[in-house]
Amino acid sequence: MLSTKKWKCIPELEALGKLYCIDGSLFPVITNMLWAEYTSKHQALKIHMCFDLNRMIAVKFIIGEGNLSSRQALREMLEAGITYIADRGYMCFQLFNDIQKATSYFVCRKKNNLVYQVIKPLTVQLPVAVQRLFLNVTDEQICCTNDPNQNVYRLVKFQVGTEIFFLLSNRFDLSTFQIICIYAYRWQIERE
Repeated sequence: MLSTKKWKCIPELEALGKLYCIDGSLFPVITNMLWAEYTSKHQALKIHMCFDLNRMIAVKFIIGEGNLSSRQALREMLEAGITYIADRGYMCFQLFNDIQKATSYFVCRKKNNLVYQVIKPLTVQLPVAVQRLFLNVTDEQICCTNDPNQNVYRLVKFQVGTEIFFLLSNRFDLSTFQIICIYAYRWQIERE
């Protein structure tokens, strides 16, 4: 039934392509569910989900034991042409390489210990109306020194209030503001 359902189009999101927020959630279960091992003393289920922002609906999910890797679950759900939006827990150069091999994209918040070299600065593109909200914005093409594949990435840095964000992506076709907005939409999966 869902495959034949006509979904309302959100033009602002459609212009950015197919966007999936990804996340995993852990749920404790009863102790005699031994197959759902999480620690030596606890059992849990982990649900990994792809939430389609364009249609505002969960479209893929994997349910497994509490130790099921979020990165591995994403590898199993990869689909060509999708931009996957993730938080720091998904940051992994091999995963990013696998996403690119699947002809997909990602926008991911980076971990604090990323070591990289700037290849070249990119033009920061922000609408005038939001320039006061986002401070110290930079947009750069980079190469990470510890990436065994030596892929070229885009790093968007900005500050909101006192918090500083670093977003890593392989989408070079979007403006700085579009990359920031894509990551901001990630919070839709936290609400569902």
